[in-house]
Amino acid sequence: MSGTAIQSRDSYRSESEAATTLNPLPREHQTSLPQSALTFTPVAFPNSTADPQTSPTLAHEIETIFARATDEEFEDGIQSELARQLTTIIERHGKEALLSIATILKKESDSTLEAQTLRILGRMRSHHTHNLRLWLIKRGLTSSSVLVRDAAGLGLSSLGDPSVISTLREAACREPYTELREDLERIISGLERTSRAVPPYHR
Repeated sequence: MSGTAIQSRDSYRSESEAATTLNPLPREHQTSLPQSALTFTPVAFPNSTADPQTSPTLAHEIETIFARATDEEFEDGIQSELARQLTTIIERHGKEALLSIATILKKESDSTLEAQTLRILGRMRSHHTHNLRLWLIKRGLTSSSVLVRDAAGLGLSSLGDPSVISTLREAACREPYTELREDLERIISGLERTSRAVPPYHR
């Protein structure tokens, strides 16, 4: 999957980008959202005694970040302002920020912003937010937007977690675009090589 995939795949743009349908939060963080939309096994989320609550102030701050990024031009190899600000706020607020981002992305109609966010989450290196970032990126594989599905593949490739191989296989099997399906298969092959190269006790 090329680094310019999101910018250059004109054949993908024939698909309606406005009808983005995303999966609900993991069971322990959902309220009345249906589970029927899930097409893969949700990522196991760390146990908690109560559902985390995101503060209105934090949610507003993240919404402002996305609003400002609407007019931003994204270039491969150059850190975007969106990447810098999202990384900073996730490092500061951890899972609470990610849950707020998940809620915002569920309503987000701009597939380019959503796609960029998934790529940013994949590039982050944070052990304590790994599972939730993994779940958020996996959720993108079932988006109606091909740009988001493409970004989810890139994000999972960057994350480098072999546990997603079976999910990627499912996504590749149902992917209608030949180029993206082949890209997903290449990611699977790369993760399989990683899995064989890393001893179990180091994973």
